[in-house]
Amino acid sequence: MNSAEYREICSSPDVLPRWVLEETLDILVKASLPGSETVKHALDQGTISFPNNHDGSSSNSYHRVVCTADEADLISDYLFEKEAESVPSNGVATSETDRLVTLVNIWHELANYIQKSV
Repeated sequence: MNSAEYREICSSPDVLPRWVLEETLDILVKASLPGSETVKHALDQGTISFPNNHDGSSSNSYHRVVCTADEADLISDYLFEKEAESVPSNGVATSETDRLVTLVNIWHELANYIQKSV
């Protein structure tokens, strides 16, 4: 696989960067939600092979997420709840809120992609 093919694969909504999966997993594990198995599986089994001559580290890896739209929605909904909880009473978003907004949007996009693919 060359770099262009790798970039194309990694731009698919069902392929997420390691940091998104790790942050999502951390949040889900703390809540003991079943969606954590989906994320663990993507981290363990869904790694996209690096292109030839890749010089990056595994911390920059991408992973294919295999789940149903309902599972992605469940994760997105829970992250949305955490996002709402992260906004202080003065209504000013925090860096934690911004991080959760990003995660919610990614998982919501994945759910929409899966739903349209079926």
